[in-house]
Amino acid sequence: METPEGLNLSKGGQLEPEQQFLFSLGGYIEDEAELRNPEQEIEKISNNIRETMEKFNRERVIIAISAGLDSTLLLALAIKGVGEERVTCLYLPNEFTEGETTELVEDVRLMGAEIKTIDLDPILKIMPGYEASAEYARNKLADSYKRESGDKSKSNWVKYLSGDWNKYAESMRYLFATSSLRSALLQTEGLCQNALVLTAPNRTEKEVGLYTDGGPDCNGDMQPIVHLSKTQVFQLARNIEGFPRRILERVPTGDLKTPPDEVALGAPFPLVDLILAAHIKFGLGRREIVSQLGEQFEKYASPLADLGYTDPALVVDNIIDAYDLSRDKGRIPLKVKD
Repeated sequence: METPEGLNLSKGGQLEPEQQFLFSLGGYIEDEAELRNPEQEIEKISNNIRETMEKFNRERVIIAISAGLDSTLLLALAIKGVGEERVTCLYLPNEFTEGETTELVEDVRLMGAEIKTIDLDPILKIMPGYEASAEYARNKLADSYKRESGDKSKSNWVKYLSGDWNKYAESMRYLFATSSLRSALLQTEGLCQNALVLTAPNRTEKEVGLYTDGGPDCNGDMQPIVHLSKTQVFQLARNIEGFPRRILERVPTGDLKTPPDEVALGAPFPLVDLILAAHIKFGLGRREIVSQLGEQFEKYASPLADLGYTDPALVVDNIIDAYDLSRDKGRIPLKVKD
């Protein structure tokens, strides 16, 4: 990679420390935000799935599908790795599953793997504590959102709720109960079929906590795409022949009475990935990120405005706050000292 224009070399032909940083960050934006060899990455992940299945003497693999990008990409990689005849898909809708999801599952079916559907509603409605979980959310968890609502509506969750804490309670009830039930059914089905349970969190979701504790993304035997950012997930999907185009173009969503992912985060995924890279990979502070990613904020000005944000500092605060909060999610349970 050539030295960018405007960077002057110090004595000895070396970059000054601050210039080295700019050079590194510029290189990340230009070259590393997307994988340089997606075909090789596809081959590596597919082989890894097959080798892991064989290592643990499993007969097949099983995936919970949502007709979203991540689970569909994981399915495509699994089919490439072990063959469609050794892949089972578990589709687990409830009454709030979007009609678009049900329609797109048919696109997934065309990929060839078996799809087993289990309607969650009859099980959810007899679960002990299902209604009580809504009361808990209404009386306890909503307090944090009430406090945040006075902070210039910083969070898009606050905007989404519009002060309706009953709506928040209902959302949390379906989010927690549905995710936990999906996880349990996936594990049970995996045991019954002697299958390797694959789950589909990506690195971006992990870093900003865009998943539910106790849900499928926290469990399973293997997370084959967890090292990929959302930007890279899109890239791999585009490089797989026959990948369902409507799923590739679908707005990312949890499909669980929650706002679409980019609405919840308050920024498009490519910008989220760059902010996270600047913060985690390069150790920049919040104001430094605003300064160094100025051109990127200009590039995404229109979608940011659609999401209700015109201040880059607020966008960076949202993402880094989400990253900081996510450090407490998915941790190994504490053990009592001997």
